Amino acid sequence: MNERTVLATWRKFLAFLGATIVSATALSMVHYIGKGDEVLGFRVVMGVFGVIGTLCFFLTFALGRENNLQEGGKSVSLKEAVGSLAVNTP
Repeated sequence: MNERTVLATWRKFLAFLGATIVSATALSMVHYIGKGDEVLGFRVVMGVFGVIGTLCFFLTFALGRENNLQEGGKSVSLKEAVGSLAVNTP
């Protein structure tokens, strides 16, 4: 439970940090890249942010590993895992 709380805290902190960075840099990048054309600037900047976000998601998916087995634990089938969702209140 403590580990879950720590991870949730880091997730919220880093999400806030990312939103702050985007908010602080987006308009400056629009003016710099668009050189007076805001429509072009917004298209390019949002495209850059989209590519960066997509790369982050793919890296998270590719590098993230989950280890559910405890000492003496057993592997469960997909049917058992889905069945446990009905009785698991959290």
